[in-house]
Amino acid sequence: MKKIIFAAVLFSGFCLTAAAVHAQAERARGKSPKGQGRKTTQMDRTLLKKACKDDLNKFCKGIRSGLNKAKCLKKHDSKLASDCKKALKTLPAEPESGSVEQQAGAALQKACKDDISKFCEGVESDLKKGKCLKKNESILSPGCAKTLKSLPPPPQEDTPEKGSSGRQGVEAALQKTCKDDISKFCKGIEFGLKQGSCLMENESELSDGCAKTLKSLPPPDQEGVSGKGGAGDYLNSRK
Repeated sequence: MKKIIFAAVLFSGFCLTAAAVHAQAERARGKSPKGQGRKTTQMDRTLLKKACKDDLNKFCKGIRSGLNKAKCLKKHDSKLASDCKKALKTLPAEPESGSVEQQAGAALQKACKDDISKFCEGVESDLKKGKCLKKNESILSPGCAKTLKSLPPPPQEDTPEKGSSGRQGVEAALQKTCKDDISKFCKGIEFGLKQGSCLMENESELSDGCAKTLKSLPPPDQEGVSGKGGAGDYLNSRK
């Protein structure tokens, strides 16, 4: 009887060890032990970039995000080169974007409730809230900043917005020096152009540092600024 029990225990231990080895092997190949689809790896992205170089330049030029590149190529599947088609088929199925955005939105709402009220009040969609928090990343609460860094970056537009870098530079400068003024005079106003207009309307009551930053920004008629999303457009958007 003791021999039978010992044999049963030994066999059970062997089965558990075999299952653990199998699960580890599956994870090494990028698959979960429960058979769920694996995630896209850097090797996948490199292979796609190499096999689809010409097709990316032809159909998806200007798209930066790897996920958006794959989506763009799939839209032109019938026109792709054979090597590119093969590489595209090897990619794992991506989760529905809606579910990913919902999960990210729920995580941000939980960890960043106070930060959203402070910096992004009035911003409606989860995607825009995420972008708003990202612009204020340096002044977020530790818990919110940590959650934000753990989430995948928001999807980029297929074509970069003309002049967006100029606005971003102005917004960053104002957020750095006008943090208290924004909380005092412009709380609840959507981050970006409207906040800039609000600060201008309260210019006489601003702190010295914030007022100095506003005055140091280039005028709207400066070459390379007007009409191209620079500081002039930002501060004169209310006109």
